[in-house]
Amino acid sequence: MASMNIGIIREHENYPGIPERRVGITPKSVRRLVAAGANVYIEPGAGFPAGYPDALYEKAGATLVWNENEAILRSDLLLKVTPPSRKEIELLREGGMIWSFANLTLAHDDVLQLIQEKEITVLGYENIETASGTRPILRIMSEIAGRLAPHLAHYMMQSEKGQHILLGGIPGLPSADVVIIGAGVLGTYAADSFSTTGATVHVLDINRDRLESLSRFTSHPVHTAMATEENIVQYASFANVLIISVLSPGKIPSVVVSRDTLLSMKPGSAIIDFSIDQGGATSATRNRGPKADIWDQDGLLFLSLPNAPSRAARTASIGLSQIVLPYIMEMLSGGFNHVLRMFPELVHGLYFYKGKAVGRSLGARMPLHNIEKNLLED
Repeated sequence: MASMNIGIIREHENYPGIPERRVGITPKSVRRLVAAGANVYIEPGAGFPAGYPDALYEKAGATLVWNENEAILRSDLLLKVTPPSRKEIELLREGGMIWSFANLTLAHDDVLQLIQEKEITVLGYENIETASGTRPILRIMSEIAGRLAPHLAHYMMQSEKGQHILLGGIPGLPSADVVIIGAGVLGTYAADSFSTTGATVHVLDINRDRLESLSRFTSHPVHTAMATEENIVQYASFANVLIISVLSPGKIPSVVVSRDTLLSMKPGSAIIDFSIDQGGATSATRNRGPKADIWDQDGLLFLSLPNAPSRAARTASIGLSQIVLPYIMEMLSGGFNHVLRMFPELVHGLYFYKGKAVGRSLGARMPLHNIEKNLLED
């Protein structure tokens, strides 16, 4: 196919006061793309928050442009991390593509309409799903968030209104009780990480198979239980740290921790709601929304931090690039329809195909288009 123009921009705050430090692709991957014939245009400072200065991108063969607008205007494919903004869609050429954690289920109607009018293709990383049910990009971000959980919890517990105890305790003093609701990828990696600190870890889930799999994965023993309403109330009442990792990509999760349950918890307990990207899964975080800082309510400490992997921006950017690069390389050799045929998991990630809504999560908001016929075309 003809040479493709790829744009990389510095990410803006997706939520007020919460910076996005990841970058759409790393210099090492840019080198591969340029060698394959792509033109890569990068906004100055795009990679700096993730530890990649402009010089590394230029050395890899990217062209440093004047500003964000120019990087977008030159793009056939805009590689991002956060959901596309209205301004970015307005600047992107008609028929262009945006790949990012799009989360268009939560987008305003005017944004969706503009995508349709400009016949833009939007691929959401969060919905890419293989035949085995694995979501490769979401998985690696969940792994990173899970590994970060003990660091965030420790920071909260040592804050002014925290309990000021060590997760692992010391001889003669007990360890902290950590309760994790959700034994998916994030919950599993969080359980493993907390267990290595010496904390007493309890994991609840509605799926028994997940609990069995988690028990085989963790480095140290953890306690497991079914996530019934009664058990959630009981376990929360003695938790020093409560982690909620109930993630439903493309959907808004239910509130699984009620206000009454929160009020039963010990003063100074730390609560981290990793479900905040989809709206939050506790009564407090659902009402308060994303907050980069620790906030207290009813004597409890909360952190409802979206895009948590951004706290390990370089690791997260490398992981993202490693998964996305083969897709782009295949597209450079045969076109977008070709890469969709070669990697069917990408079809699940599509929200819009040339301006036509195809994402299942958009079905309640607009008619969906079947793209099977288009995939047979070159």
